Amino acid sequence: MRFRSCRSLNPLVHTWTVSAWGRLWRRDLKISARILFLALAISAGLAGSISAPAGAQERTLIVFAAASMKNALDDINAAFLKATGVKVTASYAASSALAKQIEQGAPADIFASADIEWMDYSSQKKAIKDDTRVDLLGNRLVLIAPKD
Repeated sequence: MRFRSCRSLNPLVHTWTVSAWGRLWRRDLKISARILFLALAISAGLAGSISAPAGAQERTLIVFAAASMKNALDDINAAFLKATGVKVTASYAASSALAKQIEQGAPADIFASADIEWMDYSSQKKAIKDDTRVDLLGNRLVLIAPKD
């Protein structure tokens, strides 16, 4: 069997530069971050009052998220705190580890899994409320090869 170059499989791969891919990735990340911020705001509203009444204990939103989301979520968490006054405590790990922790009773207001199969697992184990589940993001594997 003879190996074919990626050019013969997809000539468009060679028309993009690394910087162009980087710009697209950053744009998509910003859009995804806005969607996730909106989901956090909605979830906080569903989970309880966003601003605690006078004399009440400060509200903290607990987020379990895939480690691959750390950079984006750290920025979102800071913006969310500034906009709502609600502190976000994030725990980052593999989706599998987080799903198992939630199954064992670990408290989490939001579970942002990078793997839909672990979200399905959590749903089957009744560890999450199915009516609050939202599939927000997706990704694709992209291979970039030198032109020559």
